[in-house]
Amino acid sequence: VVDSFFIIRYAENSGGFLSLGSDIPQPYKTILLLVFPCVALAAAAAYLVISNKFSRAEIFFISSVIGGGISNMYDRIVYDGLVTDFMNFGLGPVRTGILNFADLSITFGVLALLAVHFMKAGKEKRGVAR
Repeated sequence: VVDSFFIIRYAENSGGFLSLGSDIPQPYKTILLLVFPCVALAAAAAYLVISNKFSRAEIFFISSVIGGGISNMYDRIVYDGLVTDFMNFGLGPVRTGILNFADLSITFGVLALLAVHFMKAGKEKRGVAR
């Protein structure tokens, strides 16, 4: 689509991140890639709703992770354990795996949460009040 930087290619992923776990036998694969993530997403969403510990930015970033997770779980439920991936980014030989918007949402949320965490830790180390 954009020279070789951005390529659209259809792929069905039966595993997790970078197809990890795609060769796990059933029913363990269903437990690891569908049941456990659904329980974790529900718990995270519930905690986000009842907790008052988070800033607006943290709520946004955590919601980004939860939303991406829900999207991938929806794919797994509707498409018999598969997640549809279609985007590939890279420069020259350095490329991402094939992924989807849900994966981007999860990655963005996690990286942003890490950045917020390290900024808070840096402020606390310097003795700066929140």
